Amino acid sequence: MIIDTHESGIASKATGERFRAHMHQTLAKMAIIVALCGSCPPPALAAMTQEPLAFNIPGGPLSNALIEIGKRSSAIVSFSPSLVAGEVAVPVQGDFTPMQAFMRALSASGLSIDVTPNGTVTVYPALAAKTGTRTTTERPGPAEDETPRSTEDPPQATPHCTLDPVLVLASAESSHADGLRASTASTATRTDTPLSELPQSVSVVTRDALDLQGPNVTATDALRYVTGVTDEGDRMMPLLMVRGLPAQYLLSGMGTLRGQLSVHSPFIDRIEVLKGPSGVIGGVAEFGGRGGVVNLVRKSIETQPYVEVKQAFNSRDSGTLRTDLDAAGALAPQTYWRTVAFGSRSGQTDSGYDPQRATGLLGVLGYRSTDFKATLTLQTEQQRIRRDPTSRGGMQREDGSFTAVEPSQVGTVDATDGLRLSSTDVELDLSWQLSPQWRMTWKGRYERLGSDLRQHLYWTFGDQARVDLVHNNYDAQSAVMQWGLIGDVATGPIKHRLLIALDLDRGRLQARKGMGSWEVDPVTFEPGVTPLPATPDSWDAQTLSTRQRKRAVLVQDQMRLGSWIARLAAQRSQSFKSEELYDGMALQQPKITNWDVGLLHQITPTVSVYAGTQYSAEVDVGGADYLLYDGTAAPLRKLRQTQAGTKLELLERRLALTLEAFRLRQLTTLQSSGELPGSGIFTLPGRSADGVDAELSGRVSPALDMHLGLNFIRALDVAPGRGSAPTQGVELPATATPERSLCLLARYRLPATEPVRNSLGLAFRAYSSSWVVAPDQPGSPSGLRLPGGAQFDLSWTREAERLALRVSIENLFDRQLYGTQSAPGQIPLQPRRSLGLSVTFKN
Repeated sequence: MIIDTHESGIASKATGERFRAHMHQTLAKMAIIVALCGSCPPPALAAMTQEPLAFNIPGGPLSNALIEIGKRSSAIVSFSPSLVAGEVAVPVQGDFTPMQAFMRALSASGLSIDVTPNGTVTVYPALAAKTGTRTTTERPGPAEDETPRSTEDPPQATPHCTLDPVLVLASAESSHADGLRASTASTATRTDTPLSELPQSVSVVTRDALDLQGPNVTATDALRYVTGVTDEGDRMMPLLMVRGLPAQYLLSGMGTLRGQLSVHSPFIDRIEVLKGPSGVIGGVAEFGGRGGVVNLVRKSIETQPYVEVKQAFNSRDSGTLRTDLDAAGALAPQTYWRTVAFGSRSGQTDSGYDPQRATGLLGVLGYRSTDFKATLTLQTEQQRIRRDPTSRGGMQREDGSFTAVEPSQVGTVDATDGLRLSSTDVELDLSWQLSPQWRMTWKGRYERLGSDLRQHLYWTFGDQARVDLVHNNYDAQSAVMQWGLIGDVATGPIKHRLLIALDLDRGRLQARKGMGSWEVDPVTFEPGVTPLPATPDSWDAQTLSTRQRKRAVLVQDQMRLGSWIARLAAQRSQSFKSEELYDGMALQQPKITNWDVGLLHQITPTVSVYAGTQYSAEVDVGGADYLLYDGTAAPLRKLRQTQAGTKLELLERRLALTLEAFRLRQLTTLQSSGELPGSGIFTLPGRSADGVDAELSGRVSPALDMHLGLNFIRALDVAPGRGSAPTQGVELPATATPERSLCLLARYRLPATEPVRNSLGLAFRAYSSSWVVAPDQPGSPSGLRLPGGAQFDLSWTREAERLALRVSIENLFDRQLYGTQSAPGQIPLQPRRSLGLSVTFKN
């Protein structure tokens, strides 16, 4: 980069001297340019377009704004993190050329940019601002406060200097996050939208937040630090709940067979959690309702070459060893690749089962040009997962009460129990920029998942005891496609972002389910010690074959008028020629319409208020074919959420605060009773949840990043009444839903001398008690309640240019925590204190 310093020199009166001086100056500039070009990296992305583009980037961390402008204009943006740390961007809202957008965002920072011929934008300190000069980056004409120079003016000697800083590249492929704070999300609208403009709460687990929790963290582990999210299962079979109702999983924005299965973090770039039924995005809810959508966004290409190898050890499960590899590079001009791989193996688990193991490979190939983008992704995984240890308590007595939950665990009935998973998918993502206003996308994925689950369960009921064996085998395949047309248009003063999308989903499932049981003596039988007979006392097996096709059409309009932002969206879905064969029955599911409405008002650039409502239908295998006890058709089951809140940016927009109050309802559920004639099926309202979420994330100071979440919720179930007509429901506390929870992630950078950096990491979560079995009626002592708990993890990281060392202690105070659960007798015990160590090599 060439910097013009203060103008000096003495004008020559002789024409020859003027000519010679001019030639010397020109040759000097050419020599510097040639030297710089020789040291430039290979061309990356095509040069930026000079056409005006529509930008809608709120103020906030400067790094986020630069990345967003780079993504919108298909430019590589290069900057030093320390250079932009603590800097705030000026809002960029309107139609600007990319250069104008960059300059506007930087206008309050005292920084400037340089653009290379291949389109790379580099951020530098504005030395000219200190010396009374300006850069040669963009000189379309004289500055406003400068008198145009006459061509007859004598030439002046211009000193030059070349800056050579150490830079970190950020491009369109980078996640839109600054540390623990994200600035945009795509799940709620299927387009990258600033979180400050969404009329609902969306939580984002950034890549930094995943790294803060250690190399062995899974998606399920990370989601425990999201407000309103609980896990009703264990590590073998997670069952995530959002606001008291089941969550739906997406993989990079599309449905996936991996729902509710453990996903390892090396493949994940970020996790977005959309709270509420969100039928417009997630489609029709499955049986049991939906409280939110969890979108696991995978890593994509990187435009700069690098290699990172991580070796980690954890004392959990008799020692767990793990190796991660992440490498990226350029295959050809505008074509890039990335490979992520991992492998892990443990000793005998803390619960007494055989060792666990997992391997995985993610390959990404991407092409980027100004108007066209293509990404091909291949992922394959093999896992062998064991059960968590189970508490001896929580068993039902003869009088209907339950034994107290205790930290001692039930012995392992069979050490070979576990879940074996094998998954493979291929995904293609295409995007065409048809014009400055219109863009078309197409995304497709073929996925195959095989699983084999084998587990023994020990139960006691008063003076009786039983061991159950569950052995299920699944082979599932799916082909999913999404097509979308996105347009930025205006009707008078109103600006619209339109989306028309078509979703197609075709799947097949082959399942073999088997269940057997042994009656045992609770006095003499000791799980894991007393052998079981080779043949169960009873055995039942069945085969399930399912073929299904779905289609859905989505129409969405995000409107902006001044400081008002509105969102209207509707989805029409249908199971097209869906055939489900279960015990010889063929069933058809109904047509469904889901909708979503929201309104946000920006009171000031840093304060917004919003309100909205979401609606989704719920179906199961039977769809609407059920008949009620009186012979009428069963109504469609429905869910609805209404939310209102405020979003604020604090400390010069370094912190983002979201406060949301919500009301979530299962409006209709189906119940059955033998006291009623006919089918015995009748309707009742389902689960209801009222509460408040609060999330604060960002940079408190240049040395401290944090994410703080609080959740208060009151969830109730409606059960058929006892001692009265079954159709008169009784409200009971909801199970597996703590009323209060808190989570905190923080990273503090210790004072250090470059290039060595030291930091402390903190992960803390706490939750109140919850019901496993709600009392039969208010005030009844027959229920089972789990105690609350708190976990405190601490880590220290030392980073140099090519090497990083991390030491961590998980569950520092060695507390015994219980997994939230709604099944008595199977209360999972969460891990006790463990020590972790990892070494990362970077190149």
